This record gives sequence, C-alpha cells and structure tokens, in this order.
Amino acid sequence: MNDIDLSQTAPGGEWDFGNGWKPVEEFYGTFDGNGYRIMNMTIYGTTDKETFFGLFGTLRGEHVTIRNPGLVNVSIDISNTSGHSRLNIGGIAGGGGTSEGGWPAISRCFVTGTISSQSAEAGNIGGIVGYSEHVEIRNCYTDVDISAIKGESAGGINGCHGYMDGYGSSYHSYAAGSISGEFEYINMVGGSYGKESYYLKSGGKDAYAEGLTRAQMEKERCYTGFDFEKVWYMDPVSGCQYPRLRNCPQARVSGFELTTPPSRLEYTMNELQTGQLDLTDGVLTLMYEDGIKVPVGMEASMISEIYGNKDDKQAPAKVFLSYVNVSDSFDVKITEVQAAGLKLDQTKCQLNRGESIRLTAAIEPASAENSVLTWSSDNGLVATVSGNGIVKGLNGGTATITAATDNGITASCTVTVNVPASALPTLYPEGHDIFHTWQERCTRRESRSRLC
Repeated sequence: MNDIDLSQTAPGGEWDFGNGWKPVEEFYGTFDGNGYRIMNMTIYGTTDKETFFGLFGTLRGEHVTIRNPGLVNVSIDISNTSGHSRLNIGGIAGGGGTSEGGWPAISRCFVTGTISSQSAEAGNIGGIVGYSEHVEIRNCYTDVDISAIKGESAGGINGCHGYMDGYGSSYHSYAAGSISGEFEYINMVGGSYGKESYYLKSGGKDAYAEGLTRAQMEKERCYTGFDFEKVWYMDPVSGCQYPRLRNCPQARVSGFELTTPPSRLEYTMNELQTGQLDLTDGVLTLMYEDGIKVPVGMEASMISEIYGNKDDKQAPAKVFLSYVNVSDSFDVKITEVQAAGLKLDQTKCQLNRGESIRLTAAIEPASAENSVLTWSSDNGLVATVSGNGIVKGLNGGTATITAATDNGITASCTVTVNVPASALPTLYPEGHDIFHTWQERCTRRESRSRLC
C-alpha cells in the first residue's frame, strides 16, 4: 500500500466528478488507512441539496470504524444554492451515526487543510465530522481552518453534536486550526462531551476542552491523558511541533543514517540482555521526504531490539533503532564479564602430614562469565593442590597455595604442614602395652644407667 494523491480531484482533473471528489455515501464497516495518507482531496462548487461532504458522506450502522488514515491538504469549498438545504461538511465524513444506527468510532486520524462555504446557510462544519449524532472520536487531531459566511455550528473536530446530550464525544484529541464566520454555535473542538481534549487559543472557546497557547501546544506535559509511549510523539525538528501520531505521522521520515556511532561499542551479554546501553555521542541524521536532513542525538527510546548470540560471542550483536516509521541497526562487540577480584575462605591454615583440606574461592563480581580457576603450590614437596582446591599435606614445612583467574587475578593461602612425633609400643613384664615416645624411652634408659 502507498499514500493516495487525489490531486486529480481539482477542477478539470481526471477524478473531478463535477464537484471534485465524490464522497463515499453511507459507509458501513471498517476502513483502516494503515498509517497511509490521502493527499490533496478537493471538493468544490455548489449544490441545491442537503448533502454530506467529506471523504465519506455518512457513517452508518453498528460497529462502523475509521482508523489510521491521515488527510493532508484537504481543500473543501462547497456552497448551497437553496436557502432550505443544509450542508454538513467534515474532512473524514459529512455526518455520522443516528439514534438507531449504532456508534461509529474514529481513531488515530488527522486532517489538515481548509474547509469553507460561501452559503448564507452553511449548516455544520467540522474538521473531522460535520454533523455528529453518535460518533466517538479518540486520539485524533486537526489543523484545519474553517470559515463560512453564515452557518449553524462549527467545531475544530466535531461540527455539530446532534440532539442527544452526551453523544458526539472527543477524547485525547486536539484542534490547531481556526474558525471564522457567523455561526450560531462555535466550539473549538466540538461535540457534546470531551475528555482531555485541547485546542489552540485563537479567540474561540469550548466548554468540553481546554485551550492552550502556541507555546503550551509544543510541550508534552500540557497534554494530560495522552499516551506518548504508544500513540503520540513530539517531533520538534520537522516543523510539526505539536503532538503527532506514531502510527500515522504527518511529516514522514524517509530514512536515517548513523552519522556518529556511540562512544561505547563493547558490552557484556548481561548488559545487552538488560538493555543497559550507553548512547552517549551517538548521532543520527533524519532524512525527511521533503529533502530536509536533521541531525539528532540517539536516545534510549529509539532502541527497538537488541540481538546477540550468547553461544557465539565472536559474532557482533545488533542494536536495532527505530524512529516513527523507519529503522536501522548498528553492531556492537560482545565481551565477557571479567573477574575483578578473588577471595579464598582462608588465608592461613594448618594440617598434619597426610591430611587434606578444601579451599573455597569466590570470584567478584558474581556475574563474571569465566569462573575457571587455576590452582598451584609453590612447594610441591610440602603440599599439593588439586584442580578444585583440595590441598594435601605431604611433608613438614610451609607452602603457598594460589588460585588464579584467566585474566590474572590471584588469591593465596599459606599452608603449614605439621609432622607429629612417632609413637612406638613398649612391652612391660606385667604384659601391658603402654605407649611411650622416643624421648620418654631415652629418659628411662638414662635413669637406669645412673642407678647401675
């Protein structure tokens, strides 16, 4: 699918059906614009009938849904030739809903351009819907200048709310255009009910919406209730400095290129998995469809996906960036979490010849990816150590047992091996075996020698 250019609906164009674009009459069902734009729709001339003008004539029936189209540079200037006929004009639809026909819903749409009528009795004019009896509008905006010599009602989004109080509502929407002419009722947003909707202050008022100055319209914090994570975004570099729809941007970025990579391009797998990327010094150049190129700093909100193969750390990881409707990626190197410290549970210990003891090592940080240690003894005649830290005493003396990581971090334990004096049995005449040390035997032998 692509954008649709209706320039040929201008007077004399191939799609000029007498009054330019011929509205789709009494639409039933769902129309999804999928974020594409319909540009340069023209409706002009005169009529002697009470008629509904817009992309659609009227929206009828239950579950009628219009979502995700953008109407750019709408030009509607239609007048009636009969004082008894009333015109209902809107960018999306001339009218919508009846008390018996369900609740048409319009969401995530925008309209820009002009709508006017030179009639003495213009009827109802709205930026999105002209006459709305049962239409619910959410997350939409207009930048439409509305004018008429004389009319019944006008609204930046909803022209007329019908006869039933509480219907014809606007939620989380705004109108940035102007309304001029002699209307019986003027509401800058329009409708009989609105919630967290706004309009650009230009002299008019609205009982169900809040007026903002031009400076306030450019600040995200002024739009209470707007979802700037999933629905809306601010694009201060495109010339469209009010909130725009993510799924249907008005100023299209045709692409972007990585002008300057971030200063850091090496990360551990753990950092990549948790999204802990430092984009400092990273610069993108946004390329708009009108040829404008704008450099912007990378932001964490631009990261859409990070992909790295934990089983193949030689291959680079890819960081995918997206900005509204375009995307690209850059590579980063995967590195291991290296050991920064090493501790043994003992720094000094003693054991007897022939005994064994296990030394336990703790690597810091605990997230270090290579936990393999190399164990060694500086005196293998005194004590040896196995690959899992088991120390065995061989002969009396001292040995230093050392554990080392593959990046050279070490920790040591001084091991003293003791050799106990040997014990031998001595047989006495009484027949009892009593154990004496060699020192005791020598002492006894010397005593007997002195008695002799």
